[in-house]
Amino acid sequence: MGQPPKPLPAEATISSTMIEQHHLIERLLGRLTQAVLHMTAPEDRAASRRLLLRLRKNLYAHMDLEDGLLFREFESQSGLLEEGPTATLRREHEVLRGRLDELLAEWKTASVSALSRHLAAFGALYTDHCRREDVMYGICERLLSPEQSAKAKSLLQSRGSSALTDSKRKPS
Repeated sequence: MGQPPKPLPAEATISSTMIEQHHLIERLLGRLTQAVLHMTAPEDRAASRRLLLRLRKNLYAHMDLEDGLLFREFESQSGLLEEGPTATLRREHEVLRGRLDELLAEWKTASVSALSRHLAAFGALYTDHCRREDVMYGICERLLSPEQSAKAKSLLQSRGSSALTDSKRKPS
């Protein structure tokens, strides 16, 4: 059932791994958008809902890694706890979580056009958010001691890589 996590390539940095996770989440969002556009039967709606749940699981796991490790270390070393860039990113995480939860709540009853609009708005918000995070990753990574960096890579390998999935299976 579950496969052991793949080891990170030796040349992978924390930044490159986190950015790759952004790309994986964007691919899931793209697949979900396409699934919604092709919904014609109740089973299509159920299959697209499963994609939404996978997207939410992946995004939440990714944000947990950021909030629990990278941003925490930046805040600890910079002293910017409440008004710094990571505080802004954390607030955006809450908005993203809220938007996904709203989508999930309306999934069974909303029209295809309404779901498509909500997904497009979510995608724009997510893309904008990722641009800011991509810049922060390098800063956060440079602040980590060699021991913290090793710990972060270990966490990415165990929690991050196994938590994030981009199954190529078509929704059934």
